[in-house]
Amino acid sequence: FDSFHETALERYLRDDLGVTDIVICGLLTSCCVLFTAQSAFASGFRVKLFEPACADRSATRHAQTIDTYGSYCFEVVRDLDACFPACHRPPEWGGVLCPPSRGDLFFGGGVSQVSEVSSEEDATLC
Repeated sequence: FDSFHETALERYLRDDLGVTDIVICGLLTSCCVLFTAQSAFASGFRVKLFEPACADRSATRHAQTIDTYGSYCFEVVRDLDACFPACHRPPEWGGVLCPPSRGDLFFGGGVSQVSEVSSEEDATLC
């Protein structure tokens, strides 16, 4: 549930890539996304959560997690411009090709909007 738990991810990001800031998104906001964000925060990374690309089993659970933990262990952002300058975004997100900046990393994957999960099988995507 936590991308940092018992992995070399922190060392890789910090030592090998020089990352200082992480943008996180994914499924489930109240579990996998939250645990990863908390670990990144506890490890000293500056953490942003790209809220439009996160979802949970219900919109209510998603909103409760954002309301409880937003501005505590992560900054909630709803605009890609708040996450990355245009030249650091992939072309399919309206960016332009340019050398990536060390210190920034987009981490995770997600959906385009918060929506109800249609089945228990869909809710086990962590």
